[in-house]
Parts: sequence; C-alpha cells; structure tokens
Amino acid sequence: MDGQYRIDRHKRLLEEKTKLVKRTVFASVLFGLFILVNVLRPYSQGLKEKKKIEVEIQEYEDQIKEVEASNLTLEKLNIVLDNIQKLVKERPWNSETRKLILKYREMNRIGSVSRSQYQDKADSTIIAISTLVSETVTKPIQDFVTDSFVGNKFLSDKLHRELETLPSVVNTWKTENIGKYWYGTIHSKEAHVETLSQTLGDKLNNISSIIDEDKPILESKQKELVRRLEEITSKADYSELKQSLEDLRAKMDEILPQWFKGMISVEQMVYLYPFIIILLASYVLYTAIGLSSHFNILAKELNFYKNSTKDPSYTSLWTLTYRGKLSTLMTVCVYLLFLLVSWYFFESGIVILFKFISIEDNSLINAETIKVLSLISRALLLCFILYCLVKPYKKRKNPN
Repeated sequence: MDGQYRIDRHKRLLEEKTKLVKRTVFASVLFGLFILVNVLRPYSQGLKEKKKIEVEIQEYEDQIKEVEASNLTLEKLNIVLDNIQKLVKERPWNSETRKLILKYREMNRIGSVSRSQYQDKADSTIIAISTLVSETVTKPIQDFVTDSFVGNKFLSDKLHRELETLPSVVNTWKTENIGKYWYGTIHSKEAHVETLSQTLGDKLNNISSIIDEDKPILESKQKELVRRLEEITSKADYSELKQSLEDLRAKMDEILPQWFKGMISVEQMVYLYPFIIILLASYVLYTAIGLSSHFNILAKELNFYKNSTKDPSYTSLWTLTYRGKLSTLMTVCVYLLFLLVSWYFFESGIVILFKFISIEDNSLINAETIKVLSLISRALLLCFILYCLVKPYKKRKNPN
C-alpha cells in the first residue's frame, strides 16, 4: 500500500512539475520580452533627454535658492548694520577721550611731565579707542560676513569691497594719529575722535545704500529665474517625457503580478531586470531537475528503463533525460533556446543598466559591483547550458 501511494505521489508531482516548467518558461519569456521592448528600451531612449532637462531644472532651482539665500543674508545684514549704527551714534569710545582729558589735568597738577609722557598717554588712548571700535563695530560685521557670505555668489562685488575695507577705516585713523600731536586742546581731542565716528557713520550708510540697491536687483533676478523654470517645466518635450514615464509605469504593471503592482518604479526595474531574468532561469532549471528526479524514481519503481529510452511517450518534452535521439534533441533544443533567449534578455538589460548609471548621479549600485554580478550571472547561465547538454545523455544505471 505504501509503495503504491509513493508511486502515485511521484506521478502527481511529475505532472505538476511538467506543467510548472512549461508555464514558467513561457511566462519568463513573455515577461522578459514585454519589459524589454515596452518598458526598458523606450525608457533608455529618452534617458539622456530626460536627464538633460532635469539637470537644467535643478540648476534653476539651485539658483533660485541661492538668490533667496542672498536676499535673506541682506536682510540679516541690515539688522546688524542698524544695531551698529545705533552704537556709532552713541559713541561709547568718547569715554576714552574724557579719561585722557582727566589724566592730563592730573599730570598738569603734578608738573614736571615730559612731552613723551603726554604722547604715551595719547597713543594709549588711540589704541584703546581703535580696539573698542574694532570689537564693537567692525568685528561683528566681519564675523557676520564670514559666517553668512560663503556661497552667496549673487551678492554684488561692490558690497563685498565696502565690507572688506571697513576695518581699514579704523586702521587708517589709528596710523594717522599714533605718535602725532593731536591732543593740544580739549577741542582737538574731541574733534579727532569725532572724525573717526563720522567716517564710520558714512561708511555704514554707504553699505546700507548698496544693500538698498542690491535688493531690487536680486528680486528681479529671482523673478527671471522663476520665469525660465516655468518655461522649461511647461515645455511640450518635458510634459511628454513625464507622461511617457507614467505610461511606461502603467505598461509595466500590466505584466506584473497583482500583489506586486505599484510597488516598483521604472528606475528600479532597470536595476532589477537582468537579475530577475537570472532568477527565472535558475527557477526553471531547478524545477526541471526536480521533474527529472521524479521520473527517475518512477522509472526505477515501475521498471521501464529499457523502454523509456526508446519511447518518448514515457516522458514529456520537458524531461531532462534520454528519450531517443530525436526526442532528446528536441528537449535539449527547447531548454537551450530558453536559456539563450534569457541570456539575450540579460545582456540587453545589463547594457541599459550601464547606460542608466553612466547618466544618473545617484546610482544605487556602482559599475564595479554590476560587472562582478554580471560575470557571476554569465557563469551561471553557462553552467545551465552545459548541464542541459550533458544531463540527457548521461548514462543511467539500470538496477535490473
């Protein structure tokens, strides 16, 4: 009873696997041909044009962002300048002048003070004022420029020059007064420091005026860039490319299993297609080996080795065993044809994949990895072909 059940079970599995191999072969060829002809090739043909337009769009989008960043930088710089200008109007460094006046009065009361001592005190005051102005006026502006002006290529050269020369106002004033006789009277002391304050105020006002000039230019530039971007995105060519991509996605979903539809993009299929073909070919060979195994077990159990090698009716076209000269040749040819077609699909997919990664900047797989996977896949296909050529003619041991 157990022996009969075992025989019946192998018969059912033999029939099922025969149908499975046949269906898988036809489904694999249909899938490979449909995806290659209707999806991947049309996609690869429009790839360069699509990439060219996308690069152009990206360039305009980047420029618009840069202009917006420049506008924001000018607004922030205006806030910094407003605070600095308020400080310049308050003239906190005048306290150093008052300290010098009080110090001279004290020195005059003491008497016997040399000219060099007066000069030393005056020079110390110049240095103290220069340091205070640098720390409270020029340094905050220079720090802002260092932090915020990097990459802002749309800011005018005129603005850059004015900001770069701001520290020279203090340095020039310091150089002109160190070691000089500017402290003869209270008025002269106050006048020399006031000169620095006036020069700083004029310089800051000039920078503010340049900002006011640059803002409309940047706004005009931004509008022009937005207009050009809209022109590109509304072009018929770009609209057609976008629509064609959607159409290709829809075509691809036509042949995919119901549960797999909508889960994969055309770009992802470019990566996967060659290796899906290899997996399908591997599955067909795996099923064919199982099919032949079930037949061999039945041949042993039912003792029809001798007849089965002459009569093809014992087997099917998909059984990888010796079935007589003509029938075996037909079986080998069918499997070879399937494997060669699969190899053609694989190579076509690899060509499209290399073209894709040569154009795309953010490729999921680098070229070297694809080369290695391609070599492994070709070696696997070659092994499959050799197996199909050798297996049916391999001498089978007759247990009787």
